[in-house]
Amino acid sequence: MLSTTLTLLATALLSSAAPVDKRSVSGAVITTDFPDPSIVSINDKWWAFGTQSLYDYKNIHIQVATSSDFNSWSLHANQDALPNLPGWVDQSNPLVWAPDVMHMGPYNPSPDPWYCPVDQGGAIDAAGFRDADGTWYITYKIDGNARGNGGICNNGNAPVVNTPIMIQKVGADGISKQGSPSTIMNLQTSDGPDIEAPAMIRRGNTYILMFSSHCYSTDSYDTLYATSSSPTGGFVRGGSLVGGGRGGLDASLDATHVAFHGLQGDGRRFMYTGMLNINGNTVTI
Repeated sequence: MLSTTLTLLATALLSSAAPVDKRSVSGAVITTDFPDPSIVSINDKWWAFGTQSLYDYKNIHIQVATSSDFNSWSLHANQDALPNLPGWVDQSNPLVWAPDVMHMGPYNPSPDPWYCPVDQGGAIDAAGFRDADGTWYITYKIDGNARGNGGICNNGNAPVVNTPIMIQKVGADGISKQGSPSTIMNLQTSDGPDIEAPAMIRRGNTYILMFSSHCYSTDSYDTLYATSSSPTGGFVRGGSLVGGGRGGLDASLDATHVAFHGLQGDGRRFMYTGMLNINGNTVTI
């Protein structure tokens, strides 16, 4: 049993701490397949939640790992954070992707998708963000490449379909939509076939959107960032945070710690961690 209550957002493919600071990125902290990590710190303990693996512990829908110092991590190999899936998921091949966890809880699978624009390819990579005034938002990606014309990540052949990153204001429960969503980032030619995996943080009056570009299964996959004075638009791109097949990044709510996955030669994606350095509109790990 999990020893705390959390609210979890995850994507499923349908058939229709007193932390010790890490000064730079070092080796992998989880050396089995643990893609798209989401991190949260509760009562001096770090929790990480990962995508369902195609390689290791295949029957676990949402993987769980913990750490007391953000350096040494223990994978709970038999722990499934979401063992029971809702009826709208293909139970024979659920493929649960990209969890995001907020300390609100408890969590149970919703009877219906939170959002699923099938005519646009669907929506994936939902991630929660709490602003300084307590307002909650959810960022996500429109999965346009699911409607692509083939090639790498099904969107390498012209005409390339946009895969915009969106933001939706939600209520205090973390899921009730308020108003309409806004587009905060669009696919550019330099991004290859895809942008995805948004994560938003705030430092001072600056909002920082981190997101991955290119195809997750290639060494071109990376994590970029953009900054704005508003969470709902006006983002100006900065540079790259990590590259070489590293992406799916998540940051702690206090905008200090990050976790992301790195592609290995056999296709597995190990978990890595690091510390954010923010100087004005410049962000590095």
